[in-house]
Amino acid sequence: MILIVIRIVFVVFFLLNHEVFCVFFNGKVLDYCNASAKEYKCIFTSGATAALKLVGEAFPWSRESCFMYTMENHNSVLGIREYPSICGIT
Repeated sequence: MILIVIRIVFVVFFLLNHEVFCVFFNGKVLDYCNASAKEYKCIFTSGATAALKLVGEAFPWSRESCFMYTMENHNSVLGIREYPSICGIT
């Protein structure tokens, strides 16, 4: 019972203070990945689909780009294949 209440308070606190959440966990994620905050940024999304959409939209697609993926993956990975054609690259 106490654990459930603590979790609810924790979630409510970070939902109401999303800046605190982002600053706190940004450092934690970068530390975990052994990445420098000077070189990398941590972006929080609502889920895998939103994250993959950002990657597809932000990548500088060109004729030299090569997008490779595994046979088994998140369905949204397949959606990234459409971005080069949207950019006029076949």
